Amino acid sequence: MHVRVMEEDPSVPEGAIQSIKLSLSSEHEIRTYSTNDCPVTQPKQLRDSFLGLPLETGECNSCGASENGKCEGSKTKSY
Repeated sequence: MHVRVMEEDPSVPEGAIQSIKLSLSSEHEIRTYSTNDCPVTQPKQLRDSFLGLPLETGECNSCGASENGKCEGSKTKSY
């Protein structure tokens, strides 16, 4: 395994983040910045192997879990 070590660049000044402001996007902003050219029109389109279990294969491609309770993508509230 090849490990790449990052070298410090003296021309880049150091700094620290002092604050972060979070807010909700408006409907207009969401539509403006959306890059999805393929809208989800059917539930089966959500069967992406990186969204977590349950999948037909029974294994999550993101975390490798094969049990529903152990997959990070499936740890959501059930309503």
